[in-house]
Amino acid sequence: MPDHRAVLAANMETAVNILWDARPLVGERVLVIGAGVVGLLAAALLARIPGLDPVVCDLDPGRAALVAALGARFCRPDDAPEGRDLIIHASADPAGLRLALARAGFEGRIIEASWYGDREAALPLGEGFHARRLSILSSQVGQVAPAMRGRRSHAERLALALALLEDARLDALLGPPVRFEDLPGALPALLGAGAPPLPRRHLYIECGIDVQPDGLRPHHDRP
Repeated sequence: MPDHRAVLAANMETAVNILWDARPLVGERVLVIGAGVVGLLAAALLARIPGLDPVVCDLDPGRAALVAALGARFCRPDDAPEGRDLIIHASADPAGLRLALARAGFEGRIIEASWYGDREAALPLGEGFHARRLSILSSQVGQVAPAMRGRRSHAERLALALALLEDARLDALLGPPVRFEDLPGALPALLGAGAPPLPRRHLYIECGIDVQPDGLRPHHDRP
């Protein structure tokens, strides 16, 4: 795997854990809400399962081509399909979770992969939530999902995530490279309002330290 794609390792490990929590079945109707990095990686994994036709929902239509490149279909929230068997919510917006409740089919499973911090999420649990026997399951990468707990360690989960990154299509999730010494000037644009929430590759300049058999020496002293 190219080094630059390794920046996706933590996000791919999260996506792996989400699918272990979700336990998708062949032929299920799946919706992913939120086309951020985690949502897109989860959709890319779902698209590898035969018989699944994952749909990714996001407010930004500019992500449609990226979604298609990963093997899924794109839609805006107003066009999100109904009757979904499985919904993965990764938008970090309570409105997205409310949309998941509205689009889930009978006994639909909603995997909540968002992090809200100290924000509250108001949900309409008095509508079809009980009548349609919906379920909401929290997915958090800090623990190995119950489906694989006791059979896979954290290290094995990470190794799987790295193996799954052997897919050149995932380079589309990476922004332009930024040299380490340019980061102070580049960070405002990378982290400011309106910046796309995609990982950036950092190309480190030759200023570190190597461990050599004869001791430590700067990179510029290497033969």
